[in-house]
Amino acid sequence: MRQSGTASALLLGLLALGGCADTEMADLAQWMDDVKNKTKAKVAEVAPPKKFLASSYSNHDEIAPFDLVKLTGSLDQQQTQKNQNVAPDLARPREPLESYPLDALRMVGSIQKKEISYAVLSTDGLVHTVRAGQYIGQNLGKVIRVGSAEILIKEYVQDAAGDWVEREAKLELQEAGK
Repeated sequence: MRQSGTASALLLGLLALGGCADTEMADLAQWMDDVKNKTKAKVAEVAPPKKFLASSYSNHDEIAPFDLVKLTGSLDQQQTQKNQNVAPDLARPREPLESYPLDALRMVGSIQKKEISYAVLSTDGLVHTVRAGQYIGQNLGKVIRVGSAEILIKEYVQDAAGDWVEREAKLELQEAGK
């Protein structure tokens, strides 16, 4: 008997709560409708577009300023001049350090003999020396300057269009143990 009394009380409580929910929802819906009706939307007026005044090009006997042939010819000429100035010497004999990528070379020191600075490099357990003017790395890199803590290198690489482009790289002195 006790179970049926608990079940009845629970059922009666649920019915009471269900009845409250419907009236609250109706009140909420009525309030939202009232707010919608009272609120007026404010839309700012958009200014009318400005009128376009077309003008014609009257200097037909002169070269047109936006002539496609003129523009592309000028760009091609500039690119050709640029590319003629930047090109590696592909006919020269290769040097031993050109078979290694720059990230495989480690600068471990520098020395100076008769006012010429040399960098001491290590790779594959071998020690090499390099000075300004020698070639290094797999990107046709030429050593520009050897300092006590770094080597400055000018590399030649081809861009997406196949044109030669210069870029700078450097090798820095590595601390012992790295």
